[in-house]
Amino acid sequence: MVRTILIENTSGVTNTWIGQQLVNNETFDIPDFRMSKWANNSTVIADVASGDLKVIKSTGPTVYYTASEGQRVLDGMPSGIAASGSSGELLCSGPTNELVWTPVVGGTIIFFNDGSSNNVWMKVTEGQAQTSNIEPVIMPFDCVIYALTFVNKDDSKGIDLEIYKNGTLLYTWNIVNKRWAYKTDGISSVTFSVGDRMSIFLKSIGNTPNDPLVTVHYSFLNGTTGNGGAATGV
Repeated sequence: MVRTILIENTSGVTNTWIGQQLVNNETFDIPDFRMSKWANNSTVIADVASGDLKVIKSTGPTVYYTASEGQRVLDGMPSGIAASGSSGELLCSGPTNELVWTPVVGGTIIFFNDGSSNNVWMKVTEGQAQTSNIEPVIMPFDCVIYALTFVNKDDSKGIDLEIYKNGTLLYTWNIVNKRWAYKTDGISSVTFSVGDRMSIFLKSIGNTPNDPLVTVHYSFLNGTTGNGGAATGV
């Protein structure tokens, strides 16, 4: 979810923007400390509009923002975001689906258990390991999980790490013969809506992690605000 601003010279000739020379079809990843200069430079904005300079949306294969989208990525970026770097997401919002550059907002949630942990719900607060899905994490925004990490005290351990949404199994990460592990691929579909409840269950696959700790990294998909709740548990 975190994107940098990658531009490409598509003018057909060698050209220079803000002191950066690019041959035709050469790309340049705009560094954070120069982002504000690129975002507010009239020549850059004009060349993006004309198609001589394109803003890359994704690679492998290369997909470009349209000229109008590219202009908004650069020229329309709020100054606070431009000053702090290019992390963000170009989202469509509003009745006409206008493009809005939204900063990446999110964080981490740490689930853990004490001692040997097989066939048990993980917890987020101090106390006994949960024997039922009684201590979920409530998501206050629509969000996507973009990374998972796992660590325990013993070598060559494994587990099926199950992520539940509102009490229903959503995703399983099979961890085999690991002291620690991370995952950033294949989880883009692990999404939650505002008010959804996230829980993690450690399912036995023959060996037992010791003092396991799981970190869930997430980013919000929008900035919709509100409030809500329920009188009963999961």
